[in-house]
Amino acid sequence: MPLYAAGQKIRGNEINALPQTFRAAVPTFSPNSAVLKDITGLAFPGDANGWYTVEAIIAYHASIAAKIKFAFALPGDYVPGNGAAGTGSWWTALGLANAATAGVGDLDAVVQDSLTVVHNRAGSDSVPMFVQVIAFVMMGPTAGSVRLQFAQQTSNSHNTTIRAGSAMRVSKLN
Repeated sequence: MPLYAAGQKIRGNEINALPQTFRAAVPTFSPNSAVLKDITGLAFPGDANGWYTVEAIIAYHASIAAKIKFAFALPGDYVPGNGAAGTGSWWTALGLANAATAGVGDLDAVVQDSLTVVHNRAGSDSVPMFVQVIAFVMMGPTAGSVRLQFAQQTSNSHNTTIRAGSAMRVSKLN
């Protein structure tokens, strides 16, 4: 990131290259549903053929029985991972492992070669949790919204909640 001095002029292309931050201002709930839904506030407009890095810290509460799953939704012509010459989109989520018996500090990091592949995370009946989502998004020729989504892994009457304050930082690479 460039460093600026007082009074220095900033060009438009430099401003456009600065990371953008998106925040969930209100909680998003998923009661009794394993159907993915958008996390309110955690979406960004992707330019045609744009390349982006995405870093998100998500605070959530999911029961042990329901767990939680995450995925991205975006225009269908994005470039999936392992594309030509190793290009393409991929993502990972760091946090408690899939097993509900994982202890605090256990990490599960698996690179997914498709943004539409679902990541499962553990839940706790009493403790809110965090997960870090990291993604590299390579858009196709269609511009459109890139949205982080969530749902219960297993339908359960207990609310699965993305907490207000969860945030996402997006940097455009080209």
